[in-house]
Amino acid sequence: MTTEEQVKSIIIQKYKSVRAFTQAIDIPYSTIDSMFKKGILGTGIQTVMKVCHALEIDIESYIFQSAEKLQKSIEMIP
Repeated sequence: MTTEEQVKSIIIQKYKSVRAFTQAIDIPYSTIDSMFKKGILGTGIQTVMKVCHALEIDIESYIFQSAEKLQKSIEMIP
């Protein structure tokens, strides 16, 4: 499960839908949808901070986990 999938799962558990989450934290749905599709590293830091704060996720761990996965995928490229 990717980091983004894990976050989406937490959102569904806490808010029942991504749309309800975006309304609760006042971020456009398209922004969060883009984060899921493009990854955390392609998302603005203010958005990431707001999402992590709302979900009570340690932002440093979240970003580190995403960066680590990116590094592993880069290493696999011949």
